[in-house]
Amino acid sequence: MLLCIWILVIIVVLGLIRGGKKVESIVGIEYCGDMDFGMLGIIIAAFAISLLVNLFLIRKWQDEKKEYEIEFTPEDPEITKRHMIKLSILGILAGAMGASVAISGSFIMTPALFDMGVPPATVACTAGMFMIFTMFNSIFQVYVSGGVTEIQILWFACIAFVFSFISSKLVNWYAKKTGK
Repeated sequence: MLLCIWILVIIVVLGLIRGGKKVESIVGIEYCGDMDFGMLGIIIAAFAISLLVNLFLIRKWQDEKKEYEIEFTPEDPEITKRHMIKLSILGILAGAMGASVAISGSFIMTPALFDMGVPPATVACTAGMFMIFTMFNSIFQVYVSGGVTEIQILWFACIAFVFSFISSKLVNWYAKKTGK
């Protein structure tokens, strides 16, 4: 969870330092200037460093599990070096596609997680986290670039809340009715 918070901090802090069309940079970086593109490079480097830290921590935690002979479960499978390379490449691809065509990384990562043998419930939670980060980043970037106002963000958030609540109730009702 701490790593998730770290990524959100990177998005917000570096986004505010970089600024945008609507929100001026807090350090005076000119929109679409040389420093603006330099900050984009710093943001990409920060995410690359986060990826490497995550990979290191996963290996460390898995080595500790092996050392103490803790069994790997379907919900917490062993992630091999091959899996790490595959997930890293797919993560970069998912990020690039998400940024260019506004899709969640879960569309790309979900099949890979199923391929690793991760159970559907765990994959669903992981996909949900991908969607939350994609939505937060998209809203933040569109706001900074001047694409929406605060009132529009609140309006869309209310609509999303109401429809997600209704959808959740309908899915639960259907699951109880059909026993699935």
